[in-house]
Amino acid sequence: DEVAAAIGKRAVTWVHVEGLGDATTIRRIGEILKIHRLALEDVVNPHQRTKIESYSDHHFVVARLVDAKHFEETEQLSLFLGSNYVVTFQESSHDTFAPVKERIRGSMGIVRRNQADYLCYALLDALIDEYFPVLDDDTEILDALEVEIFNALSRVNIGELYEMKSHLRMLRRAIEPLRIVLENLRNDSMGLVKDETRIHLRDAIDHVTRIVELIDLNRELSMDLANLYPAYQDNRMNEVMKVLTVFAAIFIPLNFIAALYGMNFDPEVSPYNMPELSFYLGYPAALGFMLSVSLVLLYYFFRKGWIFQRG
Repeated sequence: DEVAAAIGKRAVTWVHVEGLGDATTIRRIGEILKIHRLALEDVVNPHQRTKIESYSDHHFVVARLVDAKHFEETEQLSLFLGSNYVVTFQESSHDTFAPVKERIRGSMGIVRRNQADYLCYALLDALIDEYFPVLDDDTEILDALEVEIFNALSRVNIGELYEMKSHLRMLRRAIEPLRIVLENLRNDSMGLVKDETRIHLRDAIDHVTRIVELIDLNRELSMDLANLYPAYQDNRMNEVMKVLTVFAAIFIPLNFIAALYGMNFDPEVSPYNMPELSFYLGYPAALGFMLSVSLVLLYYFFRKGWIFQRG
């Protein structure tokens, strides 16, 4: 009843509903605004694609909200634009529209002096702006992964790259159709969108285009890194194999000669014929020497980053 009274008396009314659990409230708002039941079904089923549907006296817009702090998935925003009202339904209480609310309460900007169509634009523009910090975070993550790959600081988690590709694909599916929605609003033939607002909608379309381009750039980078990392690892393995081959080439002939002669020369014939054979602690000394050589080689391989890399 308060909603009906406000819409009837005020020049512009914005009704914002957080949470979709109160079916009575949603149904009552639908009755007041004469919203089609199929549109209300889309409101309470928050897995709709981004779209716009036009009815006799209002537009119905579905868009996807993204949270810069929890951007693993998006949530649905349902928006109804009429001649003197805007009604929005949001799944959670994440305050995407805080900047718009501050401008309205503080009479800042031109949102208080314009009609419902400009308020609709301002809300969609705030939704679009939420994508930029998410993409900035994605770019920083990819840049860090790129540095790790080229500097070989640690073993890169290849699964993280594929998760990033999936995340960027999700963002593109959420934001790219919004261009069509904005174009349809800009080309509105019902008289709900004024000429001044059409100019602002064109600017919002440019922002969406920029976001899609940034997403595509990050997707290309993630795919390049995913392809580069195995190739880089193969190249490093080849370098390791070269060094190990040199070691093997040196020691294999020596092992052959030692095996052929047995190295069991009689020390009584000459002091140069294996004097270690008469050493009281010769056997444990030989074992200790072999262990020392093994440890030195392991340490060398570790410092070169060939074994025991940080995961």
